[in-house]
Amino acid sequence: MAPITTTAIGSGPTAGGSDLLDDDDPTQFAESNVYQDKTLVLVVGGPEQRDPFDPVDLQSAVVDPHEPTCDNYGRKAPAWKAADLYTSTRFAAQRQFAEQVTQWTDKSGWAIISAEHGVVEPYATIKPYETTVDDLGGDERKADHRVDAPYRKRRPDGRENVTERDVWATRAAYGLMKWIATHRPDHALPWENEANTLLIVGSKEQVEPLRERGVFEWGIARMSGNPNKGVKQPLHTRYLFEEIGVEARSDQLAWLSDAVDHLDDVSPPTDQPEIGEWCPESEDRACDHCGADSRTSTLVAVNNEVVCESCYPDPCARCGSLTHENGLGSYPLCIDCQTEHGGQIREEHNPDPTIQTELPTE
Repeated sequence: MAPITTTAIGSGPTAGGSDLLDDDDPTQFAESNVYQDKTLVLVVGGPEQRDPFDPVDLQSAVVDPHEPTCDNYGRKAPAWKAADLYTSTRFAAQRQFAEQVTQWTDKSGWAIISAEHGVVEPYATIKPYETTVDDLGGDERKADHRVDAPYRKRRPDGRENVTERDVWATRAAYGLMKWIATHRPDHALPWENEANTLLIVGSKEQVEPLRERGVFEWGIARMSGNPNKGVKQPLHTRYLFEEIGVEARSDQLAWLSDAVDHLDDVSPPTDQPEIGEWCPESEDRACDHCGADSRTSTLVAVNNEVVCESCYPDPCARCGSLTHENGLGSYPLCIDCQTEHGGQIREEHNPDPTIQTELPTE
């Protein structure tokens, strides 16, 4: 097999926004565009996990071995944050890659597919488990694969839950949409999202049972109501290893490791430069708001303005754009959000002088 090369993520547009992968050569990626796609990353866990009896592993546990947790039905065992539970080199590479690509958001930009729990976010507290995807039966013709699904709930593609894999897919769809919703702006519609792309990083045998049941296409839209209708999940889904044409696990690990090395040299963009990022040497420059000069204050360029630390703008509580304005609740709120979302700006009241406003006196 030819050596895998990696130099960038991202260039041409797709239905879901700018690409994370180059359509002409998916093994290539462009460092300058890696953070422009606003991508969420979903990685796959695995059977290699912390040892509940290893003193070294217990040092990183967040739950004592004798303390039950609500998501494990009282089973007494140590628990770890999901991001720290899995110990394989492959998972570590997936995690590094996911953390690098999702630096554009201050929320949880990556999550984990678990054969036991569905989709969980990295900070979720879970205990070691032995369930694998192979343990979950998916053949409707075999009695030991079938389950008695309560209320005959539908799976993500609208069909009835019949097998263990169907139930797992349903659980995963709930977790996926709950996580994606954390990136939806306030008061946004269900199909609106700050992210553009959902990138699946996992082998075909781990991902395909969820994919063929509609988890990544429909989310939970078809699980209730009319199964023939429903809004698709809001992100454009892509499958990393399928697109780059890499099947062997060793080659997948090599690709991820090489990608992380390249991404280490790329800084995520920001609309909020830190104080001191730009400080002019010329003494004739001054803050555009208060007049403080560079001899007494640190100046920084923000949105074509020069401001000092005291006049540095805050992000709007609704849209995130930098603003010096405040709403009625004294929190940062730009003029557009004050006028278009809530009518917080009051127009001056000019009553008609011909209209009598006082009661007549006798």
